[in-house]
Amino acid sequence: MQNQELNLTDPGIFEQEVQQRIADASESLSVLIVDMSDIKKLFAGSDQSAGSMFLSRVAMMLVRMCRDGDTVSRIGDYTFGIVLDNVSSPVLQQLAAEKVIRLYEAAISEMDASYAPGISIGIADYPGNASSAVELLQNANIALQSASSREDPYQVYSPGTHATLTPRGALQDDLAKAIEDGAFELVYQPKVSIASGRPLGAEARLRWNHDEQGAVPPSVFVPIACDIGMIDKLTSFVLMTALGHASEWPDIGERCAVSVNLDAQTL
Repeated sequence: MQNQELNLTDPGIFEQEVQQRIADASESLSVLIVDMSDIKKLFAGSDQSAGSMFLSRVAMMLVRMCRDGDTVSRIGDYTFGIVLDNVSSPVLQQLAAEKVIRLYEAAISEMDASYAPGISIGIADYPGNASSAVELLQNANIALQSASSREDPYQVYSPGTHATLTPRGALQDDLAKAIEDGAFELVYQPKVSIASGRPLGAEARLRWNHDEQGAVPPSVFVPIACDIGMIDKLTSFVLMTALGHASEWPDIGERCAVSVNLDAQTL
């Protein structure tokens, strides 16, 4: 499992390995599920060997990152599973996730690509989050789903992570009121040329903090806005707010674009 090529491991075998680690664990362990599927956009239409070489490069970096007693497995075409021995502190979990992200970004930078694909990491620990390998991996995948839907690089599992699965119907009235009140926030993901380091612009990302549920991801509230016929009003808010913010950005001598994701119904 600790070879540089990291051949694809069946998820069932990985689960058995994690269960054995739990049986052998004297204290605790954490699992990180790392999803790099966004990288497919870079290799679309290119030779398959390019993607394989990139994954091999990342695999070597992940193996070198790990300590004695930690393990790395490739459990999907673009997915890795990392088991960290005797780690349960959220601080240590986050430090590990941030190190994975830095290694991933370093591998991307070596490609001189104009597009920087994202990465998502879900984290859970034993015995704090689970009593078995099945539960531990399930919780790590829930955290991964939450990180991906929120467009965050990583998420540590907690019981509140399930809030992202709140039934859509329960949010309709609250969403309608939030749209009427403009109770949203725009944050911006910078776009930088990997080759030159110069800023190219930013992508606007919409955030909704529900009074009771906390942060609700766009993957949840945008379809609801379509269902209740308020997607145009929400889109108008995003466009006007983004343009207003962009007009206030400092002049750096070059034009910086601001991009906004639009639902197909608004086109």
